[in-house]
Amino acid sequence: MGFHTVQASMAKRYVTSKGRETLFKAIEMLSEAEENKNLKETVKEIKKDLRERRELHFWDEKDQN
Repeated sequence: MGFHTVQASMAKRYVTSKGRETLFKAIEMLSEAEENKNLKETVKEIKKDLRERRELHFWDEKDQN
């Protein structure tokens, strides 16, 4: 059962990651087409913020070793 839980969470992460990357690329393409540098900078800031706030927790969240 634990294996399937981890497998399902990894599958969800894979799907959402691909969708998020596709969305960011679409916004970047739109900003280039409209020559909107502010929009492109906003995407960069969002990506940076997501990377900095990322937290990965696995089996025991209290185990920080």
